[in-house]
Amino acid sequence: MKNTRDAKTGARRRSLRFEPIGRIQPFEHYPGSALPIRDFRTRTEPHIEIGAFGYVKPVAQRMIRSFCRSRAKYLFLTTTCRSPEPGHGTFLGRSFVVGHITRLTCLKLRDHLTVLGRVHVVPFDARLELRALGIKSRQAFDRNRTARLLRLIYRHRNIRDRCVKEMLRLERVARKQGQPVVADKACLARKDRCELEAGCLRRRFERRARKSRTANRRRP
Repeated sequence: MKNTRDAKTGARRRSLRFEPIGRIQPFEHYPGSALPIRDFRTRTEPHIEIGAFGYVKPVAQRMIRSFCRSRAKYLFLTTTCRSPEPGHGTFLGRSFVVGHITRLTCLKLRDHLTVLGRVHVVPFDARLELRALGIKSRQAFDRNRTARLLRLIYRHRNIRDRCVKEMLRLERVARKQGQPVVADKACLARKDRCELEAGCLRRRFERRARKSRTANRRRP
């Protein structure tokens, strides 16, 4: 099969035909944000900056290997809301579908596999609660249930960029407060080992912020 390079991620991928089916993958929510971002103090996944799950660290490898062996196209991201802010506290402790990764390929890294694709993220107030939708943890979906869930997700604007910016802002706050930020040690781009840096939103937004600070300092 012909190898191509994805225009957004910069990753090499094969033109494969996946089936429009999916499965669930949970992650840990950061309690200091009303947006569905990962707990960046200790977690690196989902790595929405590049559109991957299991990229920086070899997490959930049993699930990822199973997903990559299948022809499933969608990895649905779920998390339990840990913030009292969204829904005026009514969402706290409840679990939601907060988006998906549309699979382009699976990458074999040095010691693990990662799912790579395009990300669509929706807020908690999209109200895609697992219980209301009859979804169980780590469940797989057939074509009909996948199509239904996609329709519900696509009613809402993709807030991926907003989530990455929010994560970067909160990471700066955490550093000032002396809290750990796992990306400071784990980010592959900081070690010159990131194959997908060209398509990384984190690096793009960090560069913009540096340029903005430099321009402000030069102003009289």
